[in-house]
Amino acid sequence: AELKVVTNNMSAEFGRSGGATINVAYLSGGNTLRGSIWQFYRDTGLNATGFFKPIDGQKPPLRRNQFGFVLGGPIRKDKAFFFVDYEGFRQARKQVAFASVPDAAQRQGILTVPVRHPITGVQYPAGVAIPPTAFASKVLADLPPPNLPGTANNYQALQELENASDKYGVKLDAQLSPRLRAFVRFGQRDADMTEQPLLPLPSGGGGNGVQYVRNRQLATGLTLIPSDTSLWEFRFGYSRAQGGKYPPALGSPSAQEAYGISGLPEDPRVAGGLPTQFITGYSDLGRQNTNPQWQFPTVFTPKLNYTHRRGRHSLKAGLEWQHVRTEVQDVSPLYGSDEYAGRFTRPLGSTSTDNQYNLADFMFGLRSTYALSNILVADLRQNMHFLYGQDDWRVNDR
Repeated sequence: AELKVVTNNMSAEFGRSGGATINVAYLSGGNTLRGSIWQFYRDTGLNATGFFKPIDGQKPPLRRNQFGFVLGGPIRKDKAFFFVDYEGFRQARKQVAFASVPDAAQRQGILTVPVRHPITGVQYPAGVAIPPTAFASKVLADLPPPNLPGTANNYQALQELENASDKYGVKLDAQLSPRLRAFVRFGQRDADMTEQPLLPLPSGGGGNGVQYVRNRQLATGLTLIPSDTSLWEFRFGYSRAQGGKYPPALGSPSAQEAYGISGLPEDPRVAGGLPTQFITGYSDLGRQNTNPQWQFPTVFTPKLNYTHRRGRHSLKAGLEWQHVRTEVQDVSPLYGSDEYAGRFTRPLGSTSTDNQYNLADFMFGLRSTYALSNILVADLRQNMHFLYGQDDWRVNDR
């Protein structure tokens, strides 16, 4: 196979590309049966510990296995050939990650700053417990305790990341006559990536969660050489991709069931878990607010090229049509998000920027911002037509 990246001075055939153009020449089989098999393996023993050492002093584990094979040969000598390939990838690793979570005293409402409830006017001196809402009490109680000193980056965990993919391709070539060739190629890729939340469910669950990619491609073509100076090429391509992500909490007890929060979607594509809670100065709680997302594009592309050589001129012209259909869900937050950044609980006249006031806002249920978007699945359709012509003129024979 051959891979060519063209970044400038590209031919008119590819000139509509705004950036680089990548051309891939897929390998074909021949009259001899040939193949190869390979594997790349890497594990924890070949890794350094890294800058941040885990609390237990052990190196974060890593297992990486990449393997595959290619095989090509004849179906009928000098007439028909096949080529197949497969590549698998498996990786499981853990990385050191940090979060900032309230300490034991803060979870009981005991803060080191004086607090004033802005609605009731009741004041709580520093060190006196403030009464949190039932919602705040449950969310804080379900968080893991700090395992490092201090109030910032006081929780460390080995975050587990997994990646598994399989891709394969099959290509058939046929020499239908001395002047007519044909091919057909099919490719498929399935990939699944899992990102374990740094803070576990039910009060955690952030990050990308589960990501997936499904891709199917079909390409076919005919090449006709009617004379020694002319050539016709017909190509047809089809591609279907599905890519997206969904949160680990999807399908778990809804916010209504778990926290008594009403008014949130019950759509099974969205519902489940704790809505996103942003408390300035602390790590985000609940789901990632941009999750779930997905895009499912489908593309049909027929293309016709004609090349003619006359003297020192090489003339080429062609036309292409693309029909693109894309299902997109890319609005957020679909399950709501609360932000606590107003420091509404500061005493009158105070200008303190202590983030404990944002935590106190959370305990009293005093949001500074709330957002909720309706799910919108867009069905986008595009029809694009392209026509080109080019004359490459060789000035001399050098």
